[in-house]
Amino acid sequence: MKPAILTCVGDIARALGPQFESCLQVVMNMLMHASKAAMHEPSDEDEMDHLITLRSCILQAYAGILQGMDSKAALLQPFAESIVALVAAIANSSNTDAGFDVELSVETLGVLVDLLCAFDTMGSYIQQQQGIVGFVLKCVSFQDDNEDTPPMLKENALLCKTKIEKQAGVKLA
Repeated sequence: MKPAILTCVGDIARALGPQFESCLQVVMNMLMHASKAAMHEPSDEDEMDHLITLRSCILQAYAGILQGMDSKAALLQPFAESIVALVAAIANSSNTDAGFDVELSVETLGVLVDLLCAFDTMGSYIQQQQGIVGFVLKCVSFQDDNEDTPPMLKENALLCKTKIEKQAGVKLA
């Protein structure tokens, strides 16, 4: 399956809203399978480009589903850990300068925000994922001389940090 099709799935879920429930199980199983393929570390630059594209498309699909199913978020609970596992894999890759991609980081933080909004206890679980916490903190303090850096990077990172701290009852360094 081409990665771009995954993005369309998210768009469909967002458009259908809670009516997407009838497709949820099949689509989430497909996304979990794609997520597993996206968790390995690339061996060369071409593979890295493909992996970034795949991860981005999967994240866009998850974001569309989380946003579309917001009134029925409880149905997504069984899949939350799998989504967090993909986020952790991306965060761990992004914690190196070579693996840090600004656009992918914005999308990753967006899915984290969606998860934290959908599940009040998600902050405690995410707080235990040191790679994710390090990634969020890196994005909060990200400095770039490039004027093209999207403001959503820092905004989403600050929102994630605040929600994790509130839900987990801790202060992130």
